[in-house]
Amino acid sequence: MRDFSMKIFNRWGEQIYYSEDPRAGWNGRKNNKGNLEANGVYVCVVKYKTDKDEVKELKSFATLIR
Repeated sequence: MRDFSMKIFNRWGEQIYYSEDPRAGWNGRKNNKGNLEANGVYVCVVKYKTDKDEVKELKSFATLIR
């Protein structure tokens, strides 16, 4: 997997997390260091390039519950 990126957006479309490290995760804080985000549903977009140079984009949802 190459050219990886993961973005997470809140319900207003504001990007609250971005990473190019496929091993990194979101801890529920804005950019993993700001204030805790509210409980709710967030949009996740992952893009990467396969070994065959195909660009893949996956869209899903993450539910934050504390």
